[in-house]
Amino acid sequence: MNRILILWLLCFSFLGFAAGQDRVPKPSDGDGADRISRVKGTLTSTLDSALPAIRLEDWLLEQVGTNAKFGWVLRYQPWKEGQPKHDFPDCVEADIMLLDGRSISILVAFRAPKQRPYIYSVHVFRGNHEMAELNRLGELPQVLRQSS
Repeated sequence: MNRILILWLLCFSFLGFAAGQDRVPKPSDGDGADRISRVKGTLTSTLDSALPAIRLEDWLLEQVGTNAKFGWVLRYQPWKEGQPKHDFPDCVEADIMLLDGRSISILVAFRAPKQRPYIYSVHVFRGNHEMAELNRLGELPQVLRQSS
C-alpha cells in the first residue's frame, strides 16, 4: 500500500515539474531590483513635464513625509508564444501607506526594459472604499491636500 502511495506521489510530482517547464520565466531578481532602482532614480520631470527635475523617490518623500511606509515591487504579466497579447506592461509599483489611513498606488511602466519609464496609473485610496484616479503624477500634491 505504501509503495502505491509513493508511486502516485512521484507521478504527481513529475507531472507538476513537467507542467512548469513550459512557463515563461519571470524577470530575475537582479532585473527587478535594477528596474526598481531605476524608477526610484527617475526624474519626476520625465514622468510629468510639470514637475521639477528631482528623483521620484525624493519627490514622493516630500509629498507624503518621512513617516509614510513605502513598498516597491516589480509587477509583470508573463506572455507565452501562442497566447493572445495582453495590455498590461511590466511595471514598478510604489505602494505608500500614510499615517492617516490613506494609501497611494503608483505604477511606473516600461515599453521595453531599456526604454524610458512612464506613468501607467496613479490612485489614492481613502477610507470607506473611496478612490481617486489621477490623470498625471503632478496632481498628487493637490489630491493629498484636499483629502487630508
